[in-house]
Amino acid sequence: ISPTLSTTLHSIAIAPSNPNVIYAASLDTLHITTNGGISWSSVPLGITGVKISYLTVNPSNAQKVYMTLGGFSAGNKVRYSQDGGLTWTNLSNGLPNVPTNCLVYETGSNDALYVGTDVGVFYRNLNSSAWTAYQTGLPNVPVTELEISYNNNKLWAATYGRGLWN
Repeated sequence: ISPTLSTTLHSIAIAPSNPNVIYAASLDTLHITTNGGISWSSVPLGITGVKISYLTVNPSNAQKVYMTLGGFSAGNKVRYSQDGGLTWTNLSNGLPNVPTNCLVYETGSNDALYVGTDVGVFYRNLNSSAWTAYQTGLPNVPVTELEISYNNNKLWAATYGRGLWN
């Protein structure tokens, strides 16, 4: 996406409110550009030994970014920054100690988030103190991608080996 960013990337998120703000993650480093990819800077994560698996940006605020972390580091599953990655808040309370694979933000909500893990989907919003299971009928399966269909208000979950669920 840029000649100055020469690393293997695992996730890219473009801020819907400002397409010049792009977050890109290699396994253990987060990069940000505010000028559409002309120049990049590395963002400190504040933790070590974790692997970034997914990024998503709040649709109305380019500075609010969320990341999921893979692996089995207890308590290190989801992180949130409200200042473009300068500081991070741990949002892992209530998640099992399994890899988190993806995350989607529900537009027009009370900061509702859905996270796909190796054992299904979990949900939280601004008023939640912890994640709760959100998987009625969904088998115990790794969820690799989540998308929200706003025209019929359905959450779609792509799974490893069990197809697509809503």
